[in-house]
Amino acid sequence: NVVGLDVQSGVERPLTNRQWGHVLGLEWLDDSVGMIISAKIRGTAPNHHLHYLDTSTGEDRQITSDDHDYFGKPTLSRQTKALKSRATRLVTIRRQIQTSFWFNTRENPDEFESYSTQVMQDGYDGMGLLDDGKVLYSSRLEDDENIWMADLKGMKWKLTNNRESNRDPVITPDGRSIIFSSSLSGNPRIHRIDIDGKNQRTLTSGRLDK
Repeated sequence: NVVGLDVQSGVERPLTNRQWGHVLGLEWLDDSVGMIISAKIRGTAPNHHLHYLDTSTGEDRQITSDDHDYFGKPTLSRQTKALKSRATRLVTIRRQIQTSFWFNTRENPDEFESYSTQVMQDGYDGMGLLDDGKVLYSSRLEDDENIWMADLKGMKWKLTNNRESNRDPVITPDGRSIIFSSSLSGNPRIHRIDIDGKNQRTLTSGRLDK
């Protein structure tokens, strides 16, 4: 969380109503009420964004919304009195990352081909290659993490449409089903779904099955 400390009394208090997954840095505005933070919202995509935080209310507003990772500590320009009429300028670091899958074939084991999904950290939580060349992978292309499939022509489609986390996909030996971990019911459990994205069912009932 983002916490304020009264230097005279030593009392701490939360400055934001939101639970953050990771806060990289913050910068106070000149009014000592607002601040700019670089942070990742808990349970969302792995990239960080810039947010404006009103510490008097605890409410925040996201400033950036693209697919890039705003990975640097935000820094504001400190203007002299002569320049106070101009807008405050902000500088930070934007990291541009995209996933590329590299693979070879049985016919040419020393030659590698690549396929890019154009999305940051696709496949980070599991991927696989089907015999027909399709790529199976986890993706946070949308707010939740789901299992996707893509062919080498650039076409891709979503196999699961679940809330929260769906990861670590594995193709069954017969090539007809996919086994993966899903927190659809709250706790991570092992699920099975047909290769066409139909007939999802839960296989385990543990508290932390991955």
